[in-house]
Amino acid sequence: MPMFSKVVVLGSGNVATQLAHALYQKGIKILQIYSRTLAAAQKLAAGVGAEAVDSLSLLDPSGDLYLMAVTDTAIPEIARQLPFRCPWLVHTAGSVSIRELNGMADHTGVLYPFQTISKYRIPDFGQVPFFVEVADPADMKNLMDFAGILSAHVYEMNSERRLRLHLAGVFVSNFVNHFYAIGASLLEKEGLPFSVMVPLMEETFRKAAESGNPALVQTGPASRRDMAVIENQILQLKDYPDWQKLYTFVTESILKEHS
Repeated sequence: MPMFSKVVVLGSGNVATQLAHALYQKGIKILQIYSRTLAAAQKLAAGVGAEAVDSLSLLDPSGDLYLMAVTDTAIPEIARQLPFRCPWLVHTAGSVSIRELNGMADHTGVLYPFQTISKYRIPDFGQVPFFVEVADPADMKNLMDFAGILSAHVYEMNSERRLRLHLAGVFVSNFVNHFYAIGASLLEKEGLPFSVMVPLMEETFRKAAESGNPALVQTGPASRRDMAVIENQILQLKDYPDWQKLYTFVTESILKEHS
């Protein structure tokens, strides 16, 4: 019997949805789903055999662990409004310090899945790195074991290092996806499907992953200092001033890196 056999999930968004389903499939009892929007709580609760509540005053005090998978700004607010002292209170955010939970429960921690997570795309949590932090070092094994139910890749990491990990993730995932979206828009204007980019995207990723240092495999006009191509492409973006600024700024960064 795992130490945390009864879990209350606070949240109904992307991370809450996927973690609730993953824990449920591993045999963990999901007691309740809390969301400020009852319909959202009910939709998630129906899939994991839980009760849906839309008020913190309705939380079941018999849970072993209360898992906060809410927006970063909501974490301290909800923690302060809990109607009783939880045995364990854990948040899942990359950029929120564990100190935001100080004094709010008998045991506090962070369980951060380092992956882009969407509500309708099921992640393979077994391959997702989880980064764990606890306020009391004596609690580390308990939370590490809990994370191990979900993933084979569980690591200790404090709040300061996790902040930098999250920042790196924004660059390699969120920003890159935004550039994908810009590329898709440019292709659409030429009547081309985004699928023509997939082989390029895959090869770029493979080279970066295999190199261990993506700077070593940088290609393109900026890395070879082809100023004629750069100037022409800047002109092509004259009708898209925001994209033109992005192109110019990133190009200057690559030129400095490869000077």
